[in-house]
Amino acid sequence: MSAARAIDKNLSKPLIAGLKNIIRDDSNGALYAVEALIDSDASNTCRFLTEEPAFMENAKKHISTKADPATKATFLKLMKELGEKDFLKDMAEAEAGDTPE
Repeated sequence: MSAARAIDKNLSKPLIAGLKNIIRDDSNGALYAVEALIDSDASNTCRFLTEEPAFMENAKKHISTKADPATKATFLKLMKELGEKDFLKDMAEAEAGDTPE
């Protein structure tokens, strides 16, 4: 998580490009990277990654199953600020016990 915070503070186009490549890889490493970014409140970095479907899918997994309540609230607030209505709808449905489409 220290690395995620460092990336967030020293954000650059090459770092974002590298993160996108990691996140696009359908592996546990991609999920762990997304989890670390969310758990460390790397909101600056997350803003640039929301355009990546793989980031959003892994974020949904993490927020709905593993994230602690404070982290979940912070991330959902960020998604609201960014206008990610579909993400918020999916999370509300998951919390209500429905499955997202």
